[in-house]
Amino acid sequence: MVMRYYGSKEKLFAAAAEFDLRLPDLTGLPRERVGEALVGHFLERWESDDILLALLRAAASNEAAAERMRTIFAQQVGPTVARLAGGSEPATRAGLIGSQIVGFALCRYVLRLPPVAAMGRAEAIGWLGPTVQRYLTGSVPDAGEFAAPSGTSTTPSASSTPPGGTPPRSPPPAGRRRP
Repeated sequence: MVMRYYGSKEKLFAAAAEFDLRLPDLTGLPRERVGEALVGHFLERWESDDILLALLRAAASNEAAAERMRTIFAQQVGPTVARLAGGSEPATRAGLIGSQIVGFALCRYVLRLPPVAAMGRAEAIGWLGPTVQRYLTGSVPDAGEFAAPSGTSTTPSASSTPPGGTPPRSPPPAGRRRP
C-alpha cells in the first residue's frame, strides 16, 4: 500500500511529517461525553485518511514509522489529554488512550478481525468510549491495589502448574530446538 500511494516509505514519512490529527475542541462538551467524541473522531480519521492508515501499517514493521506515530500521538494527543485530565498523569493517560485507539485501528483496518471489522460505528463507540473516558477522567489507580497478597509472587515460577492445566515446559537446552 505504501508503494502504491507514496512510491516509497520515505515519501510516506514526508507526507506524515506534517500530519495533523485535527483533534476537535472537546472543552465545550459535557465531561462525561468526551471519550465517545474522541473515539468517534478517530474512527472518522482512520476511515477517511489514507496517510494515517498507511503510517499505521508501516509502523508495525518499520521503526521510523513507529517513531513518527509516537511523535504524532505525543505532540497532539498528549496536550489534549493534559487539558482534559487536569494534569493528573497526562502521559500515562495519553499512552493508554493511544493503546485503545491504535490497537482498535490495527485490529479493524489492518488485521480485519471479523467481529471488530464488522462493528458499526455506534457499536464501536459504545465499546471504546467508556474505556477512553475512564482513561481521560477516571481516578489514577493506587499501585498498592494491584499488589500480590503477602507471600505470593506476581510472576509464575517454572514449577507452578495453573489450575486445571499442565505445568509450563522449561526452555530447550542450548543448541536444541523444540519440535
